[in-house]
Amino acid sequence: MNNFLKNAQTYEREAIVQRQMRGELCGFLLKFMADSGRLKFRNIFEFGAGNGKFGDEIRKITEFDSYISSDVAEFEGKFSDARIKKLQIDMNSFDFSLRNFDLIASNACLQWLDGVRILSNLRNCLNDDGMLLISTFGENNFKEIKEITGISLNYPSIDALNSALQKYKNVQIKSEKITLNFPDAIALFRHIRESGAQIPGRKFRLNMAILARFEKEFQNTLTYEPIYIFAQK
Repeated sequence: MNNFLKNAQTYEREAIVQRQMRGELCGFLLKFMADSGRLKFRNIFEFGAGNGKFGDEIRKITEFDSYISSDVAEFEGKFSDARIKKLQIDMNSFDFSLRNFDLIASNACLQWLDGVRILSNLRNCLNDDGMLLISTFGENNFKEIKEITGISLNYPSIDALNSALQKYKNVQIKSEKITLNFPDAIALFRHIRESGAQIPGRKFRLNMAILARFEKEFQNTLTYEPIYIFAQK
């Protein structure tokens, strides 16, 4: 949380992949709306809202009565629309008492959480035919970092995500790989830091040997693996 707050000013510039991900999620939503003829989602809940850009896009393309925009961090900014409520929520300790949502959405957040458990339990918060619209990252995300340092988040597998969604209907899971290229290894690690992410593990220290290995073995490339999830109750 502190790392995202510290880099809030650089996040939007560096969050290249996260911007693509929110566009992909909005594409899923627009297609669903076109196919189903459904334009209104009365109550919408977003977690991991961060700087609010994804929520802005959702509110542009949907009709709604209430919108909860939540994040574990207390980001700046207020909403002039009385239908929008801003809450500070840690989803890892969420008691799932917020119910009756037609849409639960989140972009590029689930990987920081106990994602499999949360996906399964979010079904309790949905109305009948309510839907999840969520993105996260898969096992190949930052694979170069893991290979060189041995450090990685515990990214969920596709099988684990499918298992968490087994009680839902109309489940769609899509993954893709996006490779970013950088002029040097320092720029690569700066990108990670300024996008608000952090390599887990207090013992990790960036040094010249690691930078040299990135140059030699990976030519200063970094792999992202976005995963998109659509499901209905």
